[in-house]
Amino acid sequence: APVVIELFTSQGCSSCPPADKIMAETLANRDDVIAFSLPIDYWDNYGWRDTFASPDHTARQRAYADRLPNRRVYTPQVVINGRIDVIGTRETEILNALTSEKATSRSTVPIDVSLQTSNLLIKIGEAPESLGDINADIWILPYHSRIQSVEVEAGENAGRTLNYANVVVGMTRLGSYSGKPVTI
Repeated sequence: APVVIELFTSQGCSSCPPADKIMAETLANRDDVIAFSLPIDYWDNYGWRDTFASPDHTARQRAYADRLPNRRVYTPQVVINGRIDVIGTRETEILNALTSEKATSRSTVPIDVSLQTSNLLIKIGEAPESLGDINADIWILPYHSRIQSVEVEAGENAGRTLNYANVVVGMTRLGSYSGKPVTI
């Protein structure tokens, strides 16, 4: 199963461009990773409104903080499989955590995604008993699959052109999953 990597970033954060570069050059195109950039909006009050920021991304990051050991939000923050967080500029630590997550044996649930005419069809199979009771939400996160460039005109990154990979442009909850087969 691929490892999910989420980068919480901001155009207003001077520490974020190196993390955005790691996302674009090291993580976004790997076959064993599902990588997303989720620009947050709490930097928007410091001289520049992030053109991709969303309160939904910020809420997602805060939800992780409630579950992760350090219980903090910060930028740039990388969350790996919803279980580990790493400072987004620490490429070696990110890659080590990725390797660790890949080596961790986990039960998986079969998922099939296909396009039927103009509709997306998602089939989720039965969960193995080893997963126990499951109560999960099913989300779809559309994203820009090409690099997005932004010329920042104010704030900590004023005068810089920043590049982003796999920028999430929406989050929609499609339903829930309790371990029984479901089709959406």
